[in-house]
This record gives sequence, structure tokens and C-alpha cells, in this order.
Amino acid sequence: AFKNWTSDDEVSKYVRWSTHKNVEETKEYILLEEKRRKTEGCFNWGIVIKDSNELIGAIGAFPSEDGRYEIGYNIAKKHWNNGYTKEASLTVFIEHHGN
Repeated sequence: AFKNWTSDDEVSKYVRWSTHKNVEETKEYILLEEKRRKTEGCFNWGIVIKDSNELIGAIGAFPSEDGRYEIGYNIAKKHWNNGYTKEASLTVFIEHHGN
């Protein structure tokens, strides 16, 4: 995660968190997200390329004030515009709606 996207200023300018300065900061972030799943009902999944098993990003579903969920994602810059986030978004939507 740190190598592929959390350390990249271009990726972090589109998300709610700041660029991570070191691997420890990314580890703390991952632990915080695990805690948020239990306490706030947030969900985060990794985005992985099947052929290489490379972790290239993350996608999450976060509860909003109106009882719906918002989807947010981030992905390594070298993988932008390849359809990975679209596929991940559809997978999250389908898995949670049973369609």
C-alpha cells in the first residue's frame, strides 16, 4: 500500500487522508480502518490484480448521514485509466445488493 499509493501526493490529493510519510504511517492507517469497520460500520477492501496478486489500491463503503453508503477508492497512479476502480465499484455494489 505504501509503495503503490499511500505515499503518492497525486493519489492523496483526491482522498480524505494526507500522503503517508513512511510505512509505519500506512500500517497505523490500516489498523484504524479495521477499527472503523467494527465501530462505525465502514468497509474497506484491497484492489488486487488477479494475475500478479499485486495490491494496487483500496475501495471502501462508508455510511452517510442519510443511511446510505458512499463509495471511495484510491489506486496506484500507474494503474489509472485501466478500469480497475470501475470493476471494483461494480463488485462492491453487486455483492451488497445481491444482483
